[in-house]
Amino acid sequence: MTTTTDTIEDVAPGSVPADVGDTAFGCDTEHDHTPAVAHHPASGVAYALAAYGWWGFVVPMFFWTLGQVGAWELLAMRIVTGVPVALGLVV
Repeated sequence: MTTTTDTIEDVAPGSVPADVGDTAFGCDTEHDHTPAVAHHPASGVAYALAAYGWWGFVVPMFFWTLGQVGAWELLAMRIVTGVPVALGLVV
């Protein structure tokens, strides 16, 4: 049985006792584990306005330009550009 005086090297992989907290893994003091970046409400409003502008202005213009392209041509373009990207992600 391991105790709280054991070091990380003394504990077998996958066998962390329930009574050992963060101190066994290098966290000597109790502190808050929140991220270092603080989120402000103003940044959320900016992101919301950017998303509204993107979906309300840019995306409709993109689909309007695709109105002149045939369905088979669009499908062929998606296959020609999508297959190399998918292979690059898999390999």
